[in-house]
Amino acid sequence: MNKLNQKYSKEVTDIVAVSGKYPCMTQTADGQTYVCYQEYKDRHDVIVAGVLTQEKDKFVSGVVISQDGEALKPVCIADGNRVWYAWGENRNKKWGIYYRSYENGVYGKIQCAEEGEALFYPYIYSKNGVVYLLWNRQHSNSAEVVMGMIGENGIENLQVVSSSKEVYRPSYTITDDGIGYVAYDSFNGKNYDVLVRAYKDGIWSDEKVVSTSKTAWAAQPLVASLKDKVLVCWYDFNHGSDFSYNSSVVFLKDSELVVEEPYCIGSGIDWYEDIAIAENSKGEVAFSYSWGKTKLHVRHYDYTNKWSEPVVFTYDENSFAANQRALIDEEGTIHLVWQYGNENGHKPIRNAQVIYTWLKADEFENYIDIEAEKVSDPFTRPIPAEKSLDRISESETKEWMIKNGYGKKFPVFGDIHGQSGMSDGVGEIDQFFNIAKVWANLDFTALTDHDCYPYWLSESEWEWIRTTSRLFNVDGKMATLLAYEWTPNEYRYDFGHKNIYYRGFEGELFRSGDEGGLTPDHLFTSIKKYKAMAFPHHPAASWKLVSAATDWSFHDDSVQRMVEIFSRHAPFEYYGNHSKYTKNNMQIERCSAQDALAKGYHLGFIAGSDSHQMEHGLEGGIIISFVDKLANETVWDNLYDRFAYGTSGAGILLSFKADNHEMGTIIEKEIGSQVEFNISVLGTDELSVEVLCNNEVIIKKESTNRSCDFTFTRKVEEREDFYYVRVTQKDEHQAWGSPIWIKSRD
Repeated sequence: MNKLNQKYSKEVTDIVAVSGKYPCMTQTADGQTYVCYQEYKDRHDVIVAGVLTQEKDKFVSGVVISQDGEALKPVCIADGNRVWYAWGENRNKKWGIYYRSYENGVYGKIQCAEEGEALFYPYIYSKNGVVYLLWNRQHSNSAEVVMGMIGENGIENLQVVSSSKEVYRPSYTITDDGIGYVAYDSFNGKNYDVLVRAYKDGIWSDEKVVSTSKTAWAAQPLVASLKDKVLVCWYDFNHGSDFSYNSSVVFLKDSELVVEEPYCIGSGIDWYEDIAIAENSKGEVAFSYSWGKTKLHVRHYDYTNKWSEPVVFTYDENSFAANQRALIDEEGTIHLVWQYGNENGHKPIRNAQVIYTWLKADEFENYIDIEAEKVSDPFTRPIPAEKSLDRISESETKEWMIKNGYGKKFPVFGDIHGQSGMSDGVGEIDQFFNIAKVWANLDFTALTDHDCYPYWLSESEWEWIRTTSRLFNVDGKMATLLAYEWTPNEYRYDFGHKNIYYRGFEGELFRSGDEGGLTPDHLFTSIKKYKAMAFPHHPAASWKLVSAATDWSFHDDSVQRMVEIFSRHAPFEYYGNHSKYTKNNMQIERCSAQDALAKGYHLGFIAGSDSHQMEHGLEGGIIISFVDKLANETVWDNLYDRFAYGTSGAGILLSFKADNHEMGTIIEKEIGSQVEFNISVLGTDELSVEVLCNNEVIIKKESTNRSCDFTFTRKVEEREDFYYVRVTQKDEHQAWGSPIWIKSRD
């Protein structure tokens, strides 16, 4: 704990008793500070509100203010001495935006602003006795921002305030001259922009793009009043895992928005981004932003002095800090409530905790740390090897598919392993799906945020993932799988990580701390209630201090259908495997894909990224399968049938059949009979093809062009034999066809 936290920080929630997330704070006219947060306990999410003091040894005595649904991401604002709260809540498979007031010790009744399929990101603002409530309506491939005023009889003057097709995450403020400014981020088909509109005399201006990068994806814009102008802040990220925090001054002149040249507050290569902003009536602004996984920085801004240097408001390198909200009072004291994770979620207590830190204006410069932003985490740095992600032309692909008996099918490309800012990744969850389409040109994907890293994934967050995954699943355009990453506590158990994939969009969240997910065998039993699969990934990985390798003593062929043989961490076909297209992390012996096959397990091969910086489909590997229709069900069924294969990223076409049965099949024949194998490969570079039987190479073919076709026969033995294909190109890209098992008939 640094010196600032030792003096000016307190625990708001009891980390042992509950998990507290997404805190927000406000201050009433009489100087009283209030806090609200999302509390997760006993598989249920509620919103808790209470008075926030600076008494260090006293938790907030909060009151549950939400209903019986699963509540998400509260916000609050003071209107004089009255406090207004708003939040999202999933009830009866519908989302709603709810709100209520508090004054003189009494909470008003809960009111519903709107119910619908997908309503998120409430934002609440107060000025001159009027309270404004904004939120985001989401649909399949479109979204809009709506705003209304809280009146005596509910929401008044409700209107859509965005004009672009797909927008998210609104914020709002009003300057001293009465002009309202709304900001939100927008997907333009190529990347995300920050857009601003102004409202004056009943008329909205046109949208104005504030962000300037043509390649970076901007997100989470926040707007604050500078009395006669506004300050817009946002973050963005790019292909190479680099990020930046930016600001721009915006104002209305002659009915036209003027955007001053954006200023880069800070940039680097590191983990996720979270930001918060606050204003006071003097035009002073406090801006907070994350730096890596463990730090939240704060800078002060005023129109004369511009930006200050940063102050670190959070603990030491062993903490996890996120989801902060800021307040700057009339004396210039900066207040921050934030979400703390104990030892990055690897300790026995895996709850999140709400922390409150404050710093008076006259002490701010005493804690400035100009070295704080000169660090980055090597884990997040991009893989240095130049990587071609070539795909084979449509005409060549069609010809090859017909030649191999797939005339009614077509290849689809996917990456079903990646995280977002919901757990320990960069970016927003809608951006994850849009990036899959735009950056990586994928046909199917799955968001696999951790169930407990750095703290428990809650029920409302799971419903949020479910809803978003379903919205982005569009037959014929993009198939998405409902999924999460089961992440047992590596300091206590060496079970390894597994991704859980549901067919369709029904399925519970069985966390690694729940009874139904405590061990792999409990997990297997639980997910059998649904059509679900569990795929081990980075099966031989070591994080040096702890193991992330798979414990292969736990296996169930009915759900553990595939193994991720390649990712950005390393190739895991066999111990000591190496690839220039990975990080080549440390490995543990006897945990590889070959080791699992040698145990007699029937596992197909997939590849993925394990994306944390939105590099899914770009770094690490991809999956290829052949379908007659692009849909959630066809992709899931092929994976279940092990009719899919992994590559290191290249669009290599691979057909592997035995007696005309596809890869992934278990074939029974009479002892001594012959099995005919057919292999056809069309690559993106010169290549060699190896056939392995029981992990030993039995055939190797070299090709001086991009194709290789051959047939061979093998005799059925008394034992069960497995065969698979490994393709290696001149450019060092690889592909691994899922095995075929040949066993004697009883």
